[in-house]
Amino acid sequence: MTGGTIQPGGLTTPGTLTINGNFSQSTAMFNELIGNTGNGLLFISGTSNLGPGSQLNIDLLGGFTPFAGETFTLMDYSSGFGTFANAPSSGFQMDGFNWTIAYNANDIVLDAGSPISGAPTPEPSSLLLMSAGLAALASFLWKKRAAATRAELPVS
Repeated sequence: MTGGTIQPGGLTTPGTLTINGNFSQSTAMFNELIGNTGNGLLFISGTSNLGPGSQLNIDLLGGFTPFAGETFTLMDYSSGFGTFANAPSSGFQMDGFNWTIAYNANDIVLDAGSPISGAPTPEPSSLLLMSAGLAALASFLWKKRAAATRAELPVS
């Protein structure tokens, strides 16, 4: 793969992508989704080769906060070579956290560190915002109906 993005899973959910054979990536993005249900995994039956310009992007879903020391296997392969240019094994910062990454003989494992101090708080999920909006609309309609009912009552 030269250029482009690879992401195990769906558009917004982590999953497993299996490659029967070898995988090579250069000047391309590996997008890792991590959430409450787990993380994406690229399973390669052969060799993995991360060439020049290989990049990693970590996307924590729905306000998910990993605990320090929590690990996530990104790739599983028979043998592997190379590293992500923006993810040295000694540590890096991404999506509000400090991370370390281990490029092992048969897998690549991401290890969550501490949150970055002063990092922005994750935004509420779309579902939470939609629920709050619907609750406000229901309250408005209920009050409007109650006011109309009071206006129709006969005065004695």
